[in-house]
Amino acid sequence: VAYYFTRAKNTFSRVFFALMAASMIIPFQAIMIPLVSIYGSGLHMLNHRLTLIFMHTGFALSMSVFIYQGFIKSGIPLSLEEAAYLDGCTNVQTFFKVVFPDLLPGVMSGFLMAFTMSLDDFIITHFTKGPGVDTLSTKIYTEVKKGIKPEMYALSTLIFMTVLVLLILVNKAPKPKEKQ
Repeated sequence: VAYYFTRAKNTFSRVFFALMAASMIIPFQAIMIPLVSIYGSGLHMLNHRLTLIFMHTGFALSMSVFIYQGFIKSGIPLSLEEAAYLDGCTNVQTFFKVVFPDLLPGVMSGFLMAFTMSLDDFIITHFTKGPGVDTLSTKIYTEVKKGIKPEMYALSTLIFMTVLVLLILVNKAPKPKEKQ
């Protein structure tokens, strides 16, 4: 999606990208109220896991597209794609063999941002989850109201240690040598 928005020079791509950017600018509560009413009264899907997936995907998509678009504009020159076309690649081959390998750091950034936003989000989950459906943020909220159990301390420690190990691995990984 971001690749199309970046490379296509038509009105549709500009308008759609502006709508995605607007979804990040408009306050979340202003978007949440109409969405809850649409999913609740219009589609009768308010207390459903699928609604939770749709909501998290929708809000993460705009942020990811924004990240990818900037990464594509600054990090992937158009001349690489043109060279692949001249060498006989189709659009799909060009994307997967030329663009996507260079886009992997941006994909990881977008994935981590979307994962963090979904993991941390409380409002979407609180208003759209059904009975018996809990995410980490809603579970912590209910535990704090009842009194924190030792399992929550263990979970917090596991999350902290996972992030710490990942940070150490990323910072200690050997850097690729630049070609001269």
